[in-house]
Amino acid sequence: MEKNAPALRPVMDSAMRFLGWWRDELWGLVPERGRRLLAGADPGVVLAQVESGFQIVNEAETLAGTDAAPAVLSRVQALSALAEMAASGGPSTIGIRLPVSQCFERRIELPKAARGDVRKMLNFDLERATPFRLAEVYTAHVMANEAGTKGRQRVRQLVVKREAVDPLVADARAAGLDVAFVDCWHDTPARGLSIDFLEASAPPDTGLGRHLTLPRMLAALVLLLTGSAFLISLSRHESALAELQAQTAKMRAQAAAVRGVLERSDVVVADLARLQQMKLKQIPAVEVLEELSRMLPDSVWLADFRMEGDIVDISGLAKSGAALPALFVPSALFADAALTAPLTLDPREDKERFSLRVRIKQPGRPISEERQ
Repeated sequence: MEKNAPALRPVMDSAMRFLGWWRDELWGLVPERGRRLLAGADPGVVLAQVESGFQIVNEAETLAGTDAAPAVLSRVQALSALAEMAASGGPSTIGIRLPVSQCFERRIELPKAARGDVRKMLNFDLERATPFRLAEVYTAHVMANEAGTKGRQRVRQLVVKREAVDPLVADARAAGLDVAFVDCWHDTPARGLSIDFLEASAPPDTGLGRHLTLPRMLAALVLLLTGSAFLISLSRHESALAELQAQTAKMRAQAAAVRGVLERSDVVVADLARLQQMKLKQIPAVEVLEELSRMLPDSVWLADFRMEGDIVDISGLAKSGAALPALFVPSALFADAALTAPLTLDPREDKERFSLRVRIKQPGRPISEERQ
């Protein structure tokens, strides 16, 4: 795995950029109410400022399609109504919605590659190109629907002075209410723009709701599924490779066993062939006895006969033992006949006792070669 990490890094970087682009695109399609719900900030009740006063907008009724317009109240009446609502078990967190006429609006083109740094670039350009100072205003931005030039994106930045927002936020908190966001409306107070002026100035949220947002969960799910698919594929590949290696080792062992059997069988066949040749070359003892009985005279008596390979040892009684070796000279079967012990006279039999050794000729071999 470590060896494959450098090769996989460009693929993973491309996948992360692709998923980040889709996350931003999907997040932009989610309505403002849904975005706040998923981000853990859904007060449900909004204090909307209109030309003649304030309206209390219940977003749940707005989503349900209620046509009745909220009553226009004074600032004190609206805050008192919201405080009574919270005291009776209603929501204690509200949003504040200003008319877009109180906001300064400008449109800027930025590179699409700078999507992650849009806020910083806009704030820097705001102080450079306008008389506003960041310490005096709240800013927010949305991606404009107009198409920019190639590789660029038009951004709509809204700016509102703090003196128009801070007193409302302070009054709401004095009434025991928490302010979750501040946005603005254009057509109707019931529908605000997808912005939050307090987002840039709010302290970082370390709670779970900040991290468990829909785009992040979708991106994490896609990454998890991609990683799982990669790991499953890699695991299957490694399992198949291990199984193939095990089968290869098994086949090698079987091939080695077969090779050993073949080698042993070759040795056995060679031994059998050698034995067969020896058997074919060796003259049977019956033929040797027949040849001896034919060559020796009737006056010779054999007392002992031994045959080891091509050597035959005989002993017995004969009238003239010294004449026996000469009898084997004309024989086609025997050669090199010689006495192996001195002749002794047996007085009882009136014959000489002899011991003679003779060699059997090998078929097809010259006598000179056999003697060597």
